Amino acid sequence: MGTKLVELDHDYAGIAKIIRALHNPVASDPASPQNGEIWLNTTTGTFKYRAANATKVLATMDDVTAGGLSQSLFDAFTILAADVDNTPTALTVGASTVVGRRSTGGIVAVSFANLKADLEALSIAAATLGGSTLANVLARANHTGTQAASTISDFNTAADARVTAGINAVIDAAPGTLDTLNELAAALGDDPNFAATMATSLSLKTEIYTANFGNGALQSFAFSHGFATSNVLVQVFRNADNAEVECGVTITDANTVTVTTVSVPTSNAYRVHIVGRNL
Repeated sequence: MGTKLVELDHDYAGIAKIIRALHNPVASDPASPQNGEIWLNTTTGTFKYRAANATKVLATMDDVTAGGLSQSLFDAFTILAADVDNTPTALTVGASTVVGRRSTGGIVAVSFANLKADLEALSIAAATLGGSTLANVLARANHTGTQAASTISDFNTAADARVTAGINAVIDAAPGTLDTLNELAAALGDDPNFAATMATSLSLKTEIYTANFGNGALQSFAFSHGFATSNVLVQVFRNADNAEVECGVTITDANTVTVTTVSVPTSNAYRVHIVGRNL
């Protein structure tokens, strides 16, 4: 079967009229548009359509370039923002920043330093921050949570200073040879029962009682030494030349010794030494 060629008179002007009709150019939006209806508002220069019972507007390059936008402005981490109606601009968001508005001005990429300054300016109440003041939160003062020491820049310096201060308070003015527990233990003879040992030693101490005697009348003299023991040593000396004198000695009781002389000593001619020790 052969091929037939058919010549047609292409009326491009007519096609343009058809396309124009599809655009449905009107000076104002239809009063009651139907879902799926499309029209061109010649007054505002915007294409609109009806869908889901709502009128939608199609953006054009004019809407973009009105804000001075071009493809070259959109680098990495760039978003579209508008501080003025119908005037979008490119906004690059840098590292460690958030997008927002400060107390004054438009939409910007806000740094941590900006946020810190704004929060301080707001004087946020302690109740908002869980009982802590803003200054404490920013400085980590009165911190009740857990935080790794390695993340606190001055932790070692502050800890060392506090430990050193505590040690110095304990040492106070102790001499260098007695400013550690080991040195103190050595000074006590490494005796864990030092108090009991000392009490025993004190109970074994030697006591001495001395008194002059003689009155030119008596030959027997009682002396109350108060040692509470009968384990005593009694000696008598002549005061004139410190010569030892033999006398009779009687241990009357645990606190009393009686000395008897052969002759009658003159006033304070003799002296008695009584040495006692608890055994």
